[in-house]
This record gives sequence, C-alpha cells and structure tokens, in this order.
Amino acid sequence: TAAALEEITSNIRNNTQNIAKMSNLSTEVTRSSKLGEELANKTTIAMDEINTQVNLVNEAISIIDQIAFQTNILSLNAAV
Repeated sequence: TAAALEEITSNIRNNTQNIAKMSNLSTEVTRSSKLGEELANKTTIAMDEINTQVNLVNEAISIIDQIAFQTNILSLNAAV
C-alpha cells in the first residue's frame, strides 16, 4: 500500500541520514586519532631532548663535584 511504501521510503531516508552522520563522525575520529598520534610523537621527541639535556647537566654536576673535591684536597694540603 501507499502508506507502507511511504514508511519504507522514510526509513530509508532516515538510514541514509544516519549513515552520513556516522561517516562524518568516523572522519572526525580518524582526524582526532591522527592528531593524537602526532602529539604523542612530538611528546616523545621532546622527552628524548629533555633526557639528553638532563644527562648533560649531570655530566656538568659531576665535573663541578670533582673540581670541588680537588679544591678541598688542595685546601687541606695548604692547611698542613
């Protein structure tokens, strides 16, 4: 009947609209996922750089500590 055909047409129209919405959401999720991956990669690179800088600071502290130790030894020798 015409009413049944109209209902089927309406359901198909609604399904088509829902599919379009889901496609848009899927595209947005994909875009967000790629952005998240890029940010994670940048964070990893930044953390590696921080780690490198921390190692350099630790080396500098070690050298300063050695100089301080040698200075203390010289001071003790001078006091004797």
